[in-house]
Amino acid sequence: DNIDEQKAFDLILSTFKFSGNARTSLIPADSQTPAAGICAQFHVPSVLITLSGDTPSPRCSEVSANQTLTLVNGTSKTVSLEYDRYKAQILPGSSYTFPQAVGLFLAPGVHTITTSLYGGGGPEVWLH
Repeated sequence: DNIDEQKAFDLILSTFKFSGNARTSLIPADSQTPAAGICAQFHVPSVLITLSGDTPSPRCSEVSANQTLTLVNGTSKTVSLEYDRYKAQILPGSSYTFPQAVGLFLAPGVHTITTSLYGGGGPEVWLH
């Protein structure tokens, strides 16, 4: 009967743990095609992008959902990173690695990672 089904459902539900801090929404892409044209491909667990005074290297990176992303500050000043829920101050010669694989926080498409360099722009990351 319905009462027994409801009790069974409530019992099952009581075994789940929910975290109030969980954020399941993916950051929407800025575009579906990169402005930089050709994007570098990396077949390594972590993609490294070096932030320099003129342009990031590489300017655009193709990434897969299971890769992580690290920004390396190749300048002589502190660089501010502010990208959705991720904020950091990257000291000269230091790096910042996003704490999750990109597929866990980025929606498919091209994302411009916002930094204090490049007029508030930054490198492009293309998740397929």
